[in-house]
Amino acid sequence: MFQLRKPLVFAFFLSMLCGMAEAQRMRHPSDPWPEKSLHTTTQWVVSPSLKYDALCALDMLSGDPFYLKFYRDDYNRLAPRLTPQEKNDFVAIKRIIKDKNKGIVSADLALILSVEAGDMLDDILIALDKPNEIRERLQATPYYSEPNFSEFMQVRPHLIAAIRALKRIGFDDDWNQHVRSQILARMSHLQPELARYNIVPIQEQVLGHRLPDNRIQVYLLYYFEPHGIKITGTRFLTHVSYPSDIVLHNAVHEMMHPPYSLDDPKTREAVEALRHDPFLMDKVLHHNPSFGYNEFEGFVEEDCVQALEQTLTQSMGLEDDEQEYWRIQDAGMHVLAIALYELMEHGKFLQRESFSTFFQRMVFTGELSNARLIELNRKFWSEPNGARLPRQ
Repeated sequence: MFQLRKPLVFAFFLSMLCGMAEAQRMRHPSDPWPEKSLHTTTQWVVSPSLKYDALCALDMLSGDPFYLKFYRDDYNRLAPRLTPQEKNDFVAIKRIIKDKNKGIVSADLALILSVEAGDMLDDILIALDKPNEIRERLQATPYYSEPNFSEFMQVRPHLIAAIRALKRIGFDDDWNQHVRSQILARMSHLQPELARYNIVPIQEQVLGHRLPDNRIQVYLLYYFEPHGIKITGTRFLTHVSYPSDIVLHNAVHEMMHPPYSLDDPKTREAVEALRHDPFLMDKVLHHNPSFGYNEFEGFVEEDCVQALEQTLTQSMGLEDDEQEYWRIQDAGMHVLAIALYELMEHGKFLQRESFSTFFQRMVFTGELSNARLIELNRKFWSEPNGARLPRQ
Protein backbone atom coordinates (compact mmCIF):
# COMPACT_ATOMS: atom_id res chain seq x y z
CA MET A 1 0.00 0.00 0.00
CA PHE A 2 1.20 3.51 -0.79
CA GLN A 3 1.81 6.12 1.88
CA LEU A 4 1.09 9.55 0.41
CA ARG A 5 3.78 12.17 0.64
CA LYS A 6 1.58 15.25 1.02
CA PRO A 7 3.10 18.58 -0.02
CA LEU A 8 3.41 20.81 3.02
CA VAL A 9 2.36 23.90 1.14
CA PHE A 10 -1.06 22.33 0.47
CA ALA A 11 -1.68 21.02 3.97
CA PHE A 12 -4.16 23.82 4.57
CA PHE A 13 -6.48 22.28 1.94
CA LEU A 14 -7.18 19.18 4.00
CA SER A 15 -9.62 20.89 6.33
CA MET A 16 -11.87 21.73 3.38
CA LEU A 17 -12.28 18.34 1.77
CA CYS A 18 -15.52 17.10 3.28
CA GLY A 19 -18.71 18.21 4.98
CA MET A 20 -19.11 21.74 6.30
CA ALA A 21 -15.52 22.94 6.07
CA GLU A 22 -15.17 26.68 5.52
CA ALA A 23 -13.11 28.21 2.69
CA GLN A 24 -10.55 30.75 3.85
CA ARG A 25 -10.09 33.83 1.70
CA MET A 26 -6.55 34.59 0.63
CA ARG A 27 -5.18 37.76 -0.92
CA HIS A 28 -1.97 38.54 -2.69
CA PRO A 29 -0.76 42.13 -3.03
CA SER A 30 0.07 41.80 -6.71
CA ASP A 31 -2.97 39.69 -7.55
CA PRO A 32 -5.94 40.75 -5.39
CA TRP A 33 -8.93 38.48 -5.29
CA PRO A 34 -12.50 39.58 -5.90
CA GLU A 35 -14.29 41.11 -2.95
CA LYS A 36 -17.08 38.59 -3.43
CA SER A 37 -16.63 35.72 -0.98
CA LEU A 38 -15.64 32.30 -2.26
CA HIS A 39 -17.86 29.24 -2.20
CA THR A 40 -17.71 27.01 0.87
CA THR A 41 -19.48 23.91 -0.46
CA THR A 42 -19.63 21.68 -3.53
CA GLN A 43 -22.81 20.26 -5.04
CA TRP A 44 -22.39 17.18 -7.25
CA VAL A 45 -24.88 16.24 -9.97
CA VAL A 46 -24.30 13.07 -12.02
CA SER A 47 -26.43 12.27 -15.06
CA PRO A 48 -26.44 10.58 -18.49
CA SER A 49 -26.60 12.56 -21.74
CA LEU A 50 -27.80 11.33 -25.11
CA LYS A 51 -26.66 14.62 -26.66
CA TYR A 52 -23.03 14.34 -25.60
CA ASP A 53 -22.85 10.61 -26.21
CA ALA A 54 -24.07 11.23 -29.76
CA LEU A 55 -21.40 13.90 -30.31
CA CYS A 56 -18.74 11.57 -28.93
CA ALA A 57 -19.98 8.74 -31.17
CA LEU A 58 -19.00 10.87 -34.18
CA ASP A 59 -15.36 9.94 -33.46
CA MET A 60 -16.10 6.23 -33.67
CA LEU A 61 -18.48 6.40 -36.63
CA SER A 62 -15.89 8.23 -38.74
CA GLY A 63 -13.96 4.96 -38.73
CA ASP A 64 -11.00 6.54 -36.93
CA PRO A 65 -8.74 3.63 -35.84
CA PHE A 66 -7.84 5.53 -32.66
CA TYR A 67 -11.44 5.05 -31.44
CA LEU A 68 -12.24 1.73 -33.08
CA LYS A 69 -9.91 -0.02 -30.64
CA PHE A 70 -12.47 0.94 -27.96
CA TYR A 71 -15.68 0.61 -29.99
CA ARG A 72 -15.20 -1.97 -32.75
CA ASP A 73 -18.33 -3.94 -31.81
CA ASP A 74 -20.45 -0.77 -31.65
CA TYR A 75 -19.09 0.37 -35.00
CA ASN A 76 -19.90 -3.01 -36.53
CA ARG A 77 -23.45 -2.77 -35.19
CA LEU A 78 -24.16 0.85 -36.23
CA ALA A 79 -22.02 1.68 -39.27
CA PRO A 80 -23.68 -0.81 -41.66
CA ARG A 81 -26.95 1.11 -41.19
CA LEU A 82 -25.40 4.26 -42.71
CA THR A 83 -25.53 5.07 -46.41
CA PRO A 84 -22.26 5.79 -48.28
CA GLN A 85 -23.07 9.52 -48.34
CA GLU A 86 -23.82 9.54 -44.61
CA LYS A 87 -20.48 7.83 -43.94
CA ASN A 88 -18.80 10.53 -46.03
CA ASP A 89 -20.27 13.21 -43.75
CA PHE A 90 -18.82 11.53 -40.65
CA VAL A 91 -15.44 11.31 -42.38
CA ALA A 92 -15.66 14.96 -43.48
CA ILE A 93 -16.15 16.07 -39.85
CA LYS A 94 -13.00 14.17 -38.84
CA ARG A 95 -11.05 15.51 -41.81
CA ILE A 96 -11.82 19.15 -40.95
CA ILE A 97 -11.45 19.02 -37.16
CA LYS A 98 -8.82 16.35 -36.58
CA ASP A 99 -6.83 15.85 -39.78
CA LYS A 100 -6.69 19.47 -40.89
CA ASN A 101 -6.85 21.42 -37.62
CA LYS A 102 -5.44 18.86 -35.14
CA GLY A 103 -8.48 18.99 -32.87
CA ILE A 104 -10.66 16.34 -31.25
CA VAL A 105 -14.09 16.00 -32.85
CA SER A 106 -16.00 15.15 -29.67
CA ALA A 107 -14.23 17.76 -27.54
CA ASP A 108 -14.56 20.63 -30.02
CA LEU A 109 -18.22 20.02 -30.82
CA ALA A 110 -19.31 19.23 -27.26
CA LEU A 111 -17.75 22.46 -26.02
CA ILE A 112 -19.42 24.64 -28.65
CA LEU A 113 -22.83 22.98 -28.42
CA SER A 114 -22.78 22.98 -24.62
CA VAL A 115 -24.06 26.57 -24.77
CA GLU A 116 -27.34 25.17 -26.13
CA ALA A 117 -30.13 23.61 -24.05
CA GLY A 118 -31.76 20.23 -24.61
CA ASP A 119 -30.50 16.66 -24.67
CA MET A 120 -32.20 15.08 -27.68
CA LEU A 121 -30.95 14.71 -31.25
CA ASP A 122 -33.69 17.10 -32.35
CA ASP A 123 -32.34 19.67 -29.87
CA ILE A 124 -28.95 19.50 -31.59
CA LEU A 125 -30.57 20.05 -34.99
CA ILE A 126 -32.63 22.99 -33.71
CA ALA A 127 -29.44 24.59 -32.33
CA LEU A 128 -27.50 23.99 -35.55
CA ASP A 129 -30.23 25.81 -37.46
CA LYS A 130 -29.33 29.03 -35.57
CA PRO A 131 -25.52 29.38 -35.71
CA ASN A 132 -25.56 33.10 -34.89
CA GLU A 133 -27.25 32.35 -31.56
CA ILE A 134 -24.60 29.72 -30.83
CA ARG A 135 -21.92 32.31 -31.57
CA GLU A 136 -23.48 34.89 -29.27
CA ARG A 137 -23.78 32.45 -26.38
CA LEU A 138 -20.25 31.14 -26.89
CA GLN A 139 -18.85 34.68 -26.95
CA ALA A 140 -20.18 35.12 -23.41
CA THR A 141 -17.84 32.33 -22.21
CA PRO A 142 -14.01 32.15 -21.98
CA TYR A 143 -13.96 29.57 -24.80
CA TYR A 144 -14.81 31.54 -27.92
CA SER A 145 -12.24 32.05 -30.64
CA GLU A 146 -12.84 33.14 -34.21
CA PRO A 147 -10.70 30.36 -35.79
CA ASN A 148 -12.51 27.64 -33.84
CA PHE A 149 -15.91 29.01 -34.69
CA SER A 150 -14.91 29.33 -38.34
CA GLU A 151 -13.96 25.64 -38.22
CA PHE A 152 -17.36 24.88 -36.67
CA MET A 153 -19.11 26.66 -39.52
CA GLN A 154 -17.17 24.54 -42.03
CA VAL A 155 -18.23 21.40 -40.19
CA ARG A 156 -21.85 22.50 -39.65
CA PRO A 157 -23.39 21.14 -42.91
CA HIS A 158 -21.74 17.76 -42.37
CA LEU A 159 -22.73 17.76 -38.71
CA ILE A 160 -26.37 18.42 -39.58
CA ALA A 161 -26.25 15.51 -42.03
CA ALA A 162 -24.56 13.25 -39.43
CA ILE A 163 -27.12 14.00 -36.71
CA ARG A 164 -29.94 13.39 -39.17
CA ALA A 165 -28.27 10.08 -40.02
CA LEU A 166 -28.15 9.14 -36.33
CA LYS A 167 -31.87 9.88 -36.11
CA ARG A 168 -32.58 7.80 -39.22
CA ILE A 169 -30.72 4.71 -37.98
CA GLY A 170 -32.32 4.91 -34.52
CA PHE A 171 -29.21 5.88 -32.56
CA ASP A 172 -31.35 7.15 -29.68
CA ASP A 173 -33.22 3.81 -29.39
CA ASP A 174 -29.93 1.92 -29.64
CA TRP A 175 -28.47 4.15 -26.89
CA ASN A 176 -31.47 3.53 -24.64
CA GLN A 177 -31.17 -0.20 -25.22
CA HIS A 178 -27.40 -0.65 -24.87
CA VAL A 179 -26.09 2.31 -22.87
CA ARG A 180 -28.56 4.06 -20.59
CA SER A 181 -28.99 1.21 -18.09
CA GLN A 182 -25.21 0.97 -17.60
CA ILE A 183 -25.02 4.67 -16.82
CA LEU A 184 -27.97 4.65 -14.41
CA ALA A 185 -26.46 1.73 -12.49
CA ARG A 186 -23.11 3.50 -12.20
CA MET A 187 -24.74 6.79 -11.15
CA SER A 188 -26.28 5.25 -8.05
CA HIS A 189 -22.80 4.39 -6.74
CA LEU A 190 -20.82 7.36 -8.05
CA GLN A 191 -22.99 10.18 -6.72
CA PRO A 192 -22.48 9.35 -3.00
CA GLU A 193 -18.78 8.66 -3.57
CA LEU A 194 -18.22 12.11 -5.06
CA ALA A 195 -20.35 13.80 -2.40
CA ARG A 196 -17.57 13.08 0.12
CA TYR A 197 -15.32 15.67 -1.55
CA ASN A 198 -15.70 19.43 -1.22
CA ILE A 199 -13.43 20.51 -4.04
CA VAL A 200 -14.78 23.88 -5.27
CA PRO A 201 -13.34 25.97 -2.38
CA ILE A 202 -9.93 24.37 -2.98
CA GLN A 203 -10.02 25.15 -6.69
CA GLU A 204 -11.06 28.74 -6.07
CA GLN A 205 -8.18 29.16 -3.62
CA VAL A 206 -5.51 28.15 -6.13
CA LEU A 207 -7.13 29.86 -9.12
CA GLY A 208 -7.57 33.11 -7.21
CA HIS A 209 -11.17 33.71 -8.23
CA ARG A 210 -14.71 32.50 -7.66
CA LEU A 211 -16.00 29.82 -10.05
CA PRO A 212 -19.32 30.59 -11.74
CA ASP A 213 -21.08 27.95 -9.64
CA ASN A 214 -20.39 25.44 -6.87
CA ARG A 215 -22.57 22.88 -8.66
CA ILE A 216 -20.44 20.42 -10.62
CA GLN A 217 -22.35 18.61 -13.35
CA VAL A 218 -20.82 15.27 -14.32
CA TYR A 219 -22.13 13.69 -17.53
CA LEU A 220 -21.49 9.94 -17.61
CA LEU A 221 -21.03 8.79 -21.19
CA TYR A 222 -20.33 5.57 -23.07
CA TYR A 223 -18.84 6.69 -26.41
CA PHE A 224 -16.17 8.70 -24.68
CA GLU A 225 -12.91 6.84 -24.20
CA PRO A 226 -10.12 7.75 -23.73
CA HIS A 227 -10.76 11.42 -22.97
CA GLY A 228 -11.78 13.83 -20.22
CA ILE A 229 -13.59 16.88 -21.61
CA LYS A 230 -14.53 20.23 -20.10
CA ILE A 231 -17.55 22.04 -21.48
CA THR A 232 -18.94 25.46 -20.60
CA GLY A 233 -19.77 26.24 -17.00
CA THR A 234 -18.82 23.91 -14.16
CA ARG A 235 -19.58 20.83 -16.23
CA PHE A 236 -17.51 18.03 -17.68
CA LEU A 237 -17.81 14.72 -19.50
CA THR A 238 -16.42 11.41 -18.28
CA HIS A 239 -16.71 7.70 -19.08
CA VAL A 240 -19.15 5.38 -17.34
CA SER A 241 -16.42 2.84 -16.59
CA TYR A 242 -13.98 5.23 -14.93
CA PRO A 243 -13.58 4.50 -11.19
CA SER A 244 -14.52 7.23 -8.72
CA ASP A 245 -10.93 8.33 -8.12
CA ILE A 246 -10.49 8.92 -11.86
CA VAL A 247 -13.76 10.87 -12.02
CA LEU A 248 -12.57 12.94 -9.06
CA HIS A 249 -9.28 13.55 -10.87
CA ASN A 250 -11.35 14.64 -13.91
CA ALA A 251 -13.45 16.99 -11.79
CA VAL A 252 -10.47 18.60 -10.11
CA HIS A 253 -8.74 18.90 -13.47
CA GLU A 254 -11.52 20.08 -15.77
CA MET A 255 -12.91 22.74 -13.43
CA MET A 256 -9.51 24.48 -13.44
CA HIS A 257 -9.52 25.12 -17.20
CA PRO A 258 -8.37 27.77 -17.86
CA PRO A 259 -5.97 28.21 -14.91
CA TYR A 260 -5.12 31.76 -15.98
CA SER A 261 -6.21 34.40 -18.47
CA LEU A 262 -4.14 35.10 -21.56
CA ASP A 263 -5.71 38.56 -21.55
CA ASP A 264 -3.24 39.29 -18.74
CA PRO A 265 -0.12 40.63 -20.55
CA LYS A 266 2.26 39.16 -17.95
CA THR A 267 0.72 35.71 -18.26
CA ARG A 268 0.85 35.83 -22.06
CA GLU A 269 4.49 36.93 -21.88
CA ALA A 270 5.27 34.03 -19.54
CA VAL A 271 3.57 31.51 -21.84
CA GLU A 272 5.33 32.90 -24.92
CA ALA A 273 8.71 32.72 -23.17
CA LEU A 274 8.34 28.93 -23.03
CA ARG A 275 7.90 28.73 -26.80
CA HIS A 276 11.68 29.02 -27.16
CA ASP A 277 12.41 25.97 -25.00
CA PRO A 278 13.61 23.09 -27.25
CA PHE A 279 12.92 20.40 -24.62
CA LEU A 280 9.28 21.46 -24.29
CA MET A 281 8.77 22.19 -28.00
CA ASP A 282 9.97 18.71 -28.92
CA LYS A 283 6.97 17.32 -27.01
CA VAL A 284 4.60 19.95 -28.41
CA LEU A 285 5.59 19.16 -32.00
CA HIS A 286 6.08 15.40 -31.86
CA HIS A 287 3.37 13.89 -29.63
CA ASN A 288 0.48 11.77 -30.91
CA PRO A 289 -2.02 14.35 -32.26
CA SER A 290 -4.96 12.09 -31.35
CA PHE A 291 -4.40 13.08 -27.71
CA GLY A 292 -5.11 16.72 -28.57
CA TYR A 293 -3.12 19.71 -27.26
CA ASN A 294 -1.77 20.35 -30.74
CA GLU A 295 -1.54 24.10 -30.33
CA PHE A 296 1.26 25.49 -28.17
CA GLU A 297 -1.02 27.55 -25.91
CA GLY A 298 -3.31 24.57 -25.34
CA PHE A 299 -0.37 22.30 -24.53
CA VAL A 300 0.98 24.72 -21.91
CA GLU A 301 -2.47 25.23 -20.37
CA GLU A 302 -3.02 21.47 -20.11
CA ASP A 303 0.32 20.93 -18.38
CA CYS A 304 -0.40 23.69 -15.88
CA VAL A 305 -3.75 22.11 -15.02
CA GLN A 306 -2.22 18.63 -14.77
CA ALA A 307 0.32 19.85 -12.23
CA LEU A 308 -2.44 21.44 -10.17
CA GLU A 309 -4.61 18.34 -10.48
CA GLN A 310 -1.94 15.97 -9.23
CA THR A 311 -0.97 18.19 -6.31
CA LEU A 312 -4.53 18.84 -5.19
CA THR A 313 -5.74 15.25 -5.49
CA GLN A 314 -2.79 14.09 -3.42
CA SER A 315 -3.67 16.65 -0.79
CA MET A 316 -7.12 15.01 -0.77
CA GLY A 317 -5.60 11.67 0.08
CA LEU A 318 -5.79 9.93 -3.32
CA GLU A 319 -3.02 7.36 -3.41
CA ASP A 320 -1.38 7.90 -6.77
CA ASP A 321 2.03 6.80 -7.95
CA GLU A 322 3.10 10.04 -9.60
CA GLN A 323 5.57 8.38 -11.92
CA GLU A 324 3.04 5.86 -13.19
CA TYR A 325 0.51 8.67 -13.60
CA TRP A 326 2.74 10.65 -15.97
CA ARG A 327 4.21 7.58 -17.63
CA ILE A 328 0.81 6.57 -19.02
CA GLN A 329 -0.73 10.05 -19.33
CA ASP A 330 -0.85 10.81 -23.08
CA ALA A 331 2.30 8.73 -23.67
CA GLY A 332 4.46 10.74 -21.27
CA MET A 333 4.46 14.06 -23.13
CA HIS A 334 3.71 16.38 -20.18
CA VAL A 335 7.23 17.51 -19.24
CA LEU A 336 6.10 21.01 -18.22
CA ALA A 337 3.51 19.50 -15.85
CA ILE A 338 6.21 17.42 -14.17
CA ALA A 339 8.45 20.47 -13.71
CA LEU A 340 5.63 22.57 -12.23
CA TYR A 341 4.66 19.70 -9.95
CA GLU A 342 8.25 19.40 -8.70
CA LEU A 343 8.34 23.13 -7.96
CA MET A 344 5.04 22.87 -6.06
CA GLU A 345 6.35 19.88 -4.12
CA HIS A 346 9.28 21.96 -2.91
CA GLY A 347 7.20 24.84 -1.61
CA LYS A 348 7.52 27.28 -4.50
CA PHE A 349 3.75 27.77 -4.70
CA LEU A 350 3.05 30.21 -1.90
CA GLN A 351 -0.19 30.09 0.07
CA ARG A 352 -1.10 33.70 -0.66
CA GLU A 353 -0.88 33.74 -4.43
CA SER A 354 -2.95 32.51 -7.34
CA PHE A 355 -1.64 29.99 -9.83
CA SER A 356 -1.24 32.68 -12.50
CA THR A 357 1.07 34.66 -10.19
CA PHE A 358 3.03 31.51 -9.32
CA PHE A 359 3.38 30.59 -13.00
CA GLN A 360 4.61 34.05 -13.98
CA ARG A 361 7.10 34.04 -11.12
CA MET A 362 8.49 30.62 -12.05
CA VAL A 363 9.09 31.71 -15.65
CA PHE A 364 10.51 35.17 -14.96
CA THR A 365 12.88 33.99 -12.17
CA GLY A 366 14.35 31.24 -14.35
CA GLU A 367 12.78 28.32 -12.46
CA LEU A 368 11.39 27.07 -15.79
CA SER A 369 14.42 27.80 -17.97
CA ASN A 370 15.47 25.07 -20.40
CA ALA A 371 18.18 23.76 -18.08
CA ARG A 372 15.84 23.76 -15.08
CA LEU A 373 13.03 22.09 -17.03
CA ILE A 374 15.37 19.25 -17.97
CA GLU A 375 16.79 19.07 -14.43
CA LEU A 376 13.34 18.95 -12.79
CA ASN A 377 12.23 16.15 -15.12
CA ARG A 378 15.43 14.21 -14.53
CA LYS A 379 14.97 14.57 -10.79
CA PHE A 380 11.36 13.41 -11.00
CA TRP A 381 12.34 10.19 -12.77
CA SER A 382 15.47 9.55 -10.69
CA GLU A 383 13.78 7.80 -7.76
CA PRO A 384 14.60 4.06 -7.53
CA ASN A 385 12.22 1.30 -8.60
CA GLY A 386 10.09 3.68 -10.67
CA ALA A 387 8.02 4.79 -7.68
CA ARG A 388 8.45 8.01 -5.71
CA LEU A 389 5.89 7.21 -3.02
CA PRO A 390 7.42 5.41 -0.02
CA ARG A 391 5.82 2.02 0.55
CA GLN A 392 4.65 0.63 3.87
